[in-house]
Amino acid sequence: MVGAAYTVDNIMTEPVNSTINYDESFFYYSGLAKDTIGVGDSVYTFALRKKSLSKVTPYTYISLDSTGGTANVVTVTLESKVFEQENYTIRESKIWHDGGDTAIIFESDTAHISEYWRIKLSGANDTFKAKVLKLNFKFTQ
Repeated sequence: MVGAAYTVDNIMTEPVNSTINYDESFFYYSGLAKDTIGVGDSVYTFALRKKSLSKVTPYTYISLDSTGGTANVVTVTLESKVFEQENYTIRESKIWHDGGDTAIIFESDTAHISEYWRIKLSGANDTFKAKVLKLNFKFTQ
């Protein structure tokens, strides 16, 4: 195609839930009823695009609540990638065991050039129910 210009925004194929611009460093999200694993799906992901011209250090806070079902564990990972077409790389991972409200914090000492970030919750089965109550990202340079 002659004269056609394509940008990353034009070819996005993966859904990004929210974007933080270059001059922003905080993202606050309160969970919705749909932000639950174990309702026909044992994986929940929330993707965030942090536009940045340099490396950033992430700080992530996620609050979870078990809402029923068979007791089991959930693996919570913080993942990132530089370009939309790449696969995500796990930056940090924690195991959450069923039991009331829990806050999980990913606090990194390492700066990354990544622009795409996501939180991924993987349940052991789809009879366990866990809801995301709050999800916050903070980036520093």
